[in-house]
Amino acid sequence: MATCALALLMGCSSSQTTGAAVADAGADPADAGDTADAGPDHGKPSTSYPAPHAAVPKTMSLGGDVLAAPKLVTITFASDARAADLESFATALAASDTLRAATTEYGVGAATASTPIHLADAAPTSTTDGDIQKLVTASLSGATPAWGAPDKSAIYTLFYPPTTRITAPNGVSCAIGGFNGYHSEVALADGTPIVYAVIAGCDTFATSPFAGPKGTDEVTSVASHEWVEAMTDPHINSAPAFAQPDALDTGWLVVPGGEVGDMCGFNPNPSFVPSGFTHPVQRMWSNKEAALGHDPCVPHVSKLPYFNSAPVLTDKVKWTYFGTPVQSTGVLIPVGQTKTIELDLFSLGDTGAPWKIEVLEPLTWVRQKPELVMTLDRQSGQNGEKVYLTIKVLAKDKNFGAEFFAVVSTLGDQSNIWYGTVGNQ
Repeated sequence: MATCALALLMGCSSSQTTGAAVADAGADPADAGDTADAGPDHGKPSTSYPAPHAAVPKTMSLGGDVLAAPKLVTITFASDARAADLESFATALAASDTLRAATTEYGVGAATASTPIHLADAAPTSTTDGDIQKLVTASLSGATPAWGAPDKSAIYTLFYPPTTRITAPNGVSCAIGGFNGYHSEVALADGTPIVYAVIAGCDTFATSPFAGPKGTDEVTSVASHEWVEAMTDPHINSAPAFAQPDALDTGWLVVPGGEVGDMCGFNPNPSFVPSGFTHPVQRMWSNKEAALGHDPCVPHVSKLPYFNSAPVLTDKVKWTYFGTPVQSTGVLIPVGQTKTIELDLFSLGDTGAPWKIEVLEPLTWVRQKPELVMTLDRQSGQNGEKVYLTIKVLAKDKNFGAEFFAVVSTLGDQSNIWYGTVGNQ
């Protein structure tokens, strides 16, 4: 699995905010949709596709620029046995239809792979994001910069081996609750903005509960994630672009995150190997496909029609995102109380069989004890049917003042996920 999610508890950038306040949902409070009095009306399978369901979220621009002509610059240390593979991967990805499908709708132009940079020194055993910024600025400064003339369109990408411990504001590399990679920005002395990415070289994604790529496959999946995010949100701190979910779905900012890579990064099967590639690429979020009701993670790699289980969330709930007050849609459940909500099952066509449904609490993947007890009255269903989820709140989340859940729907080779927010006030 690719790099980061769970807000910036795990890290998608080098800062703790997206650079702008998250938006108010702007909706009037409504009843939470407790279905206890309605009885067990599970509907029935329908041949009208898709059955009614909540709108799929989308990632929003906060007004910053994207990279119109991005350049991928791979930077490797001495004796990195993966260097040739990583450079070939960057060249193939830059020229691929896969990358164009993920970025064109966001205004990103054609990408190229620049001449790789090979550092003479071995990778350090430990480093920090501050050290990395010093390396980047020093190598792009002076009369004859070591890395050539600074390029505002380049994504300077440093590949570290798993033996290097990287400490950044978003955690520690390759650790549970840490990161596998991130992208950020730094300004040279003359004010030239530089976009850079750090790929930690982790052998696996320690925080995810789902099986994912390993070794070099994990590294390329993470690199594709960070490159697409750096193209669509290059100035993540000073002028963020596609950095957060729409106002109704700001809970996705915590889980999985609001950037184009994040929104698909925690799917149980986020990566695939395109034709002609040796290593995998992560699938990316498409607002265009989401608006059409299609699978929002592109490209579509399963032969099954898209299916999912959407929670009915009609309350306005209040919480905080690293100190910023937030309102979004969710379900309101005071601490110690229980409520039942409806899951609307839908698909774009006949799936041939019911899909399995399970519900998870993502923050427990990082470091917290469970704050929710969740029970489904059925564990499977298909288009047009309804399943009921009962949630009891054990404790208020100390970081956000709200709790979060994930509904995972699985059939065959496809798994899809939908996130929900539980507010306590």
